Amino acid sequence: MIKLMNECIRKRKYIIAGLLSVVLAVSCVGCGSSNKITIEDGKNTVVMTIEDYDVTLSEYNLFLLQYITMQNLDPDKITEEKLSSIQDEVSYEIKLEIVEYLLAKNVEKLELSDEEKQGIENNTTNYIEKFGEDFLNDYGIDKEAVNQLFTEQAYITALTNKAKEDLANDKYEESAEEFKDIKFHTVYYALFPSIEYDEDNNPVVDDNGENVLLSEDKLKEQKKKAEELQKRASSGEKLEDLIEEYGIGAYSGEERSYEGAYIDELNKVLEGMEKDDISDVVETDAGYMVVRMDNPNDEDYKEYALRYAAVQYANQTITTLQQNWLSASGCLEVEPDKEALKKVDVKSICKQLQDKGIY
Repeated sequence: MIKLMNECIRKRKYIIAGLLSVVLAVSCVGCGSSNKITIEDGKNTVVMTIEDYDVTLSEYNLFLLQYITMQNLDPDKITEEKLSSIQDEVSYEIKLEIVEYLLAKNVEKLELSDEEKQGIENNTTNYIEKFGEDFLNDYGIDKEAVNQLFTEQAYITALTNKAKEDLANDKYEESAEEFKDIKFHTVYYALFPSIEYDEDNNPVVDDNGENVLLSEDKLKEQKKKAEELQKRASSGEKLEDLIEEYGIGAYSGEERSYEGAYIDELNKVLEGMEKDDISDVVETDAGYMVVRMDNPNDEDYKEYALRYAAVQYANQTITTLQQNWLSASGCLEVEPDKEALKKVDVKSICKQLQDKGIY
């Protein structure tokens, strides 16, 4: 199931954002449309069929209104070619929505909570109040149509959340196995930079975008300071205090990672360090570093890191799944009924919304 679901998140948020932006933007809009559609006509006119779901003209108009508002369409620039493009894009958004919704309805035990159901009712009421019931009615849109749209959105949200949770859990289990014999650690380090920084502590770069190295004399001075700090820290002085004294706080601090994550020189130094051990001076591309081992086996951080990485993976992966999902549904080739769409005067709707100051 998971492989069939996603970039829906981006599309779904786009749809919701568009609808709610309309809700907030409109106080109360009357209607003077020259191409009215009755509620009955809106409900009974089928624009296209996705699997066994009939997309009605009233539902199409809800998506169209959202699209017009989001795109700030200029009625004077709507040519025949542009009109065709608008119809294609709105139809595609509808396909995404319906395919996601149908999948959500077929997922076992995917039910809406009472809070989610109340949210649907609230969104429906607010939408109608803000948009204007008369305006919506003139495009075949009644409360039932608006409620259905928000219901679909709620199911899609539930579906998306479940998919992300499943993806994250699978990835976590995979990572936990991969890293089961690898320790994570927490260290505190002092760094004397080997590159130049400006007054805002940003690295200085040359015309080629490369970091500017310090002069040989300055490098020797930095290394000498690092060696001094290392001796004092090894003698028991607190590393944080030394960092403040040497004025390198902007380049120093806490680091959490796992065994083998760094350059070879640093990995070798960290290997085998015990709690509170102070390393020798390590020369890195960034400068001269002295490390204190704070926790050589940080199990809490390991758990956090693997969980966090799993969630990030789920967030990234889920946005690539929707197209596969839609393709697998076989709905990409479904075309809207052009005759049905002739009942919708896009130019007139744009002009009316623009005249009302909606966008």
